Amino acid sequence: MKNVLAPHTTEINQPWQDYELLDSGDGKILERFGKMVLIRPYPQAFWSKTSPDLWKQNSAQYIADLQQYGGKWQTDEKAQKSWPLRWNALKFQVQLGTSPHIGVFPEKLNHWQWLDEVLKKSTQPIRLLNLWAYSGLANLIAARAKAEVTHVDTTKHGIAWAMANQKLSGMKDAPIRYIQEEPLKFIKREARREKIYNALLLQFPRFEREQENDYADFLKSLPELLNALKDVLEPTPYCVLVTAPICIQPTTTQTIIQCLTNQTGTSVAGQIYFKEKSAGHFLPRATFARWSRD
Repeated sequence: MKNVLAPHTTEINQPWQDYELLDSGDGKILERFGKMVLIRPYPQAFWSKTSPDLWKQNSAQYIADLQQYGGKWQTDEKAQKSWPLRWNALKFQVQLGTSPHIGVFPEKLNHWQWLDEVLKKSTQPIRLLNLWAYSGLANLIAARAKAEVTHVDTTKHGIAWAMANQKLSGMKDAPIRYIQEEPLKFIKREARREKIYNALLLQFPRFEREQENDYADFLKSLPELLNALKDVLEPTPYCVLVTAPICIQPTTTQTIIQCLTNQTGTSVAGQIYFKEKSAGHFLPRATFARWSRD
């Protein structure tokens, strides 16, 4: 029987001691990551800042290059360019680079908690495929829950960052395999080798501006990617998680789940919101779909 997903939902991101959304306004958001306070673009925050004095304590501000992709962080002389954060038993490094992304997406905390809980309930060995795995934080959660993880990312920098996070968390012997390659190419090769996975994390690649038109090519390639995934994913997988930026509609992540699972299960699809500390604005930050076998 084909699984039917529940209507789209709204989730509020769970609290985290190393993160706060402090304020928003004038097309920006003010966030605290550990001891660092950052200003990043958020064009939909058209209103005025609620607490202007808070913005004076910022450690760094990301300035986008409006003529081309990329940008730079403006920092004071004493500001750190790289620093550690913690979530539960995990320790990892974040850093300022040429992108507004710093190595962690706080909107994924709900998914980390879900993944940890679901995998720990498994009575079978888990072989998890993590696509566009970035700095590898989901790897660590899955590996701590006894899963074997294959991390696939397109950049050498991303692979090195994920390996450093694994070491920083004291998990150097965890069963994590790193692959630097285009995910579609890797998946097709795995299919020829008859390799099979029973869990999947499909994390949309994260771009600089994250507007819908930036994902046009990726969305066009999705049917080929999903067909290829069916050749390496068990017909009845244990769990599937799809994450995407806010410009992607929940129907898209929901339909990906439907394409990859063919049985009833526990599922939810929707968007993650953050509650801003100053005025209480609820800001949408990410889209997702989660599914686990009954």
